This record gives sequence, C-alpha cells and structure tokens, in this order.
Amino acid sequence: MVTPMAPEINSALDHPDPRQAVERVKDVVQRRLLDVYPTARIVRTDFFNHTYVPDLLMTWSSGAHRSERRVYLRASGDPGLLASDVQLLGREQQPLVVPLAQLGTGPAREQLEAVAEERHTLVLDPSGLGALPARTPTRTPTALASDAIVEGGRGIMGAGQVDRFLYAVGTGVEAAREGRTEPTRLALSQVSRHTVPDVSRRMSTLMAAMWQGSGRSLSEFPVSVPHLASLDETSLSLLLASPEIRDAGFWRRIRPLVDARTLLRTDITDTPNLQHLMRSAVQTWKGHVCMVVEPESARTGGAWRWVIENGHLGLHGPGFVAYGPSP
Repeated sequence: MVTPMAPEINSALDHPDPRQAVERVKDVVQRRLLDVYPTARIVRTDFFNHTYVPDLLMTWSSGAHRSERRVYLRASGDPGLLASDVQLLGREQQPLVVPLAQLGTGPAREQLEAVAEERHTLVLDPSGLGALPARTPTRTPTALASDAIVEGGRGIMGAGQVDRFLYAVGTGVEAAREGRTEPTRLALSQVSRHTVPDVSRRMSTLMAAMWQGSGRSLSEFPVSVPHLASLDETSLSLLLASPEIRDAGFWRRIRPLVDARTLLRTDITDTPNLQHLMRSAVQTWKGHVCMVVEPESARTGGAWRWVIENGHLGLHGPGFVAYGPSP
C-alpha cells in the first residue's frame, strides 16, 4: 500500500512559523521511517538543510552489530543542487537524502544518480518514501528487500524504482529457494547496483544459501560468490526470520553452513524456521551438559519448542526448559 507523502510534507511546511514548519516536516519523515523500520531509533538534531549535519540520525541493531544512517532533508528537488550536496557528504556514512520536493528530470538527474551510487548515498524522494511498505510481523522476501533499501540503498529511488526493486528482489529470494536461475540473477543485479557493498553481500549470501538449500550447487549460482563455509549472523537472522520453509531436505543442506556460536549471536528468539533448523541440527550438534529449570511462565500448548533466551539455546518442554552451555 502506497502512502502519499507529498501532501503530508507540503502540509507540514505550510506553517507561518518556520521553526514549527521544520519540526513538523521532521515529524512526518521520522514517523514514516519508523512505520517502515520500527526497530530503529531515530534522533532529531537541531539543524535543517545543513551541508554536513544530518536532520535525523537513524540507528538499529542486528545481532551484536549496531548500525546507523544519517538522514538529510533537502528543501530543493533540483538534481544539480542535490548532486553538489551529495558530493560533500561522507561516503562511509552511507547518507540517506530526502528531498522535500519531487526530483527534476533530464541530464542533471542522470548525473545525480551516478554521483549517488558512487557516493553510497540513497536519494529517496517523497514518492519513494511513500512506496516503502510498512513493517508487518511476517518477514516476507519483499520485507527483506525493503529493509535493504533503508539500511543500505543507494542511487535515486522514486516510487517506480522502489516498486521494481521490491518486486525483483522479493521474487529473486523465492526463486533462489527453488533453484531458478533467471529471477535469481535479476535480483542479484538489482541488489548489486542499488545497495552498498555490505548490504549487497548480505543479500547475496542469503540467496546463495537458499540456492544451496534448494539442492543446486554453488558453482551454478548466477554470480560468483565466495565459498560459503558458514552463514554469518546477519544472513542467518534473515533466513530464520523469513516465511516458514517446511522442506526438511532444505534444512539438511543448510545445516553445514550453521554453527551454534553464530546462531546465538543472531537476534532470533523463536521462529518457525528456528524449529526446522534445530530438528536437523540436533542430529549432529553435540552437547555434554545442560541446565534444566522451571519456566518463568507456562507456555500455551504442549508442543516442545526451541528458543534462544539471554544468549542460550533452550528447549521448552512440558513444565521445564533445558538450556545448553554457551559455545
């Protein structure tokens, strides 16, 4: 569902007190970013349209890693002016620039796109901001693609570009899970061009793991990737939070890529895919001791269930929890 942002932004700016107008428009952008990425923390600064100082600072955690993205609001939608601004921002900061007006067209826009991609900057115009889907409890492939835009998108994204990216990457993740080549290749191309290297690597690693889980060889993967000895905590988190994969063969093929130490560093606590992974992993993982305690609260239902709590892997049973040792 698209959320029209231009009317909200224009209404916020239409205030006789300039200071109030600035606070109102920051509120509009902040609320929208939190709709899309509610686990983030966003802090406002006292500046507006400043050359170097961001208007908002967005931070989030993934497992043990803390990341940030600086958000710069720009009053003008002129691509030439924006290109000059982007060249002054730190490439390593991976800035997010939100022009408060629709972007102009023509050669200057093409130049802005090239500059933004090279400077690892995302220029997200009001239509693009409105096209990002609000977060839902189900971590669909499209939701993973939306997170990739927020965390590390680059280049220019209006509504059309956002829609194409979400469709291509969402379809590609599903295709990788089924071992289908062309949709996977298209998704990887979109990720490579439109996200910064860290996010691109993470998404590529996820799709490569999906590909191997489908039964296809990594040598057949549409792009060259390093040999996957194991999944890192971020890619594993994405996999375990994705829609449920019931195929036992998939998890049997994924199992060699996962170790307990990495699993405990993820931000996963209890998901359907964690249950499937552990049903496969217990066939090979070894533990010599465990601690059995009464649960703090009774669980509904009688099913045994794997959980990760306070850095420990535990198995909930009827009236007890058995925790394994930290690796």
